[in-house]
Amino acid sequence: MSQIEKTVFISYRRTNIFHARAIFENLRYNGYDVFLDYESIDSGAFDTIILNQIQARAHFVVILTPSALERCNEPNDWLRREIETAIDTKRNIVPLLFDGFNWGNMGRYLVGKMTVLNTYNALDVPANYFDEAMNRLRTRYLNIPIEAVLHPTPHADEVVVERKIVQVASQPPVTESQLQAD
Repeated sequence: MSQIEKTVFISYRRTNIFHARAIFENLRYNGYDVFLDYESIDSGAFDTIILNQIQARAHFVVILTPSALERCNEPNDWLRREIETAIDTKRNIVPLLFDGFNWGNMGRYLVGKMTVLNTYNALDVPANYFDEAMNRLRTRYLNIPIEAVLHPTPHADEVVVERKIVQVASQPPVTESQLQAD
């Protein structure tokens, strides 16, 4: 069985720093090595440190509130860059939904590689049940080896994938004698 890594990167908008700090403190208290840029960067090249830390950690937790994705349709938006890096490097992406966040009206912000963000299994974090949600985050969402994480197929690849499936399905079935061939 693969090792379960207890390393987490927390991605958030500055307006959601208190959500991020609460998650940071909860995970740290429960034995996780957590990177939160507000707490973890002293000096150095900010962008290099951020992108390297995403790649160095197994889990990528992104805090989503109703306004969090609003600037993600801008190519240089930092939240977008962080999410796209997590997608590219196949981190275990866990969207945490706060304050009534709803995917329904976010389509215009889910551009580029981010079009798959809403297909990741998200965790709703009701204000009155923060501790229960953090327990669920630790025991169900972060308690898996990184190799076991399933990633959605990017929309741009769906045509190629479908063509390959049809191509393989059109081949004649494997016979018993082929299975026994040396």
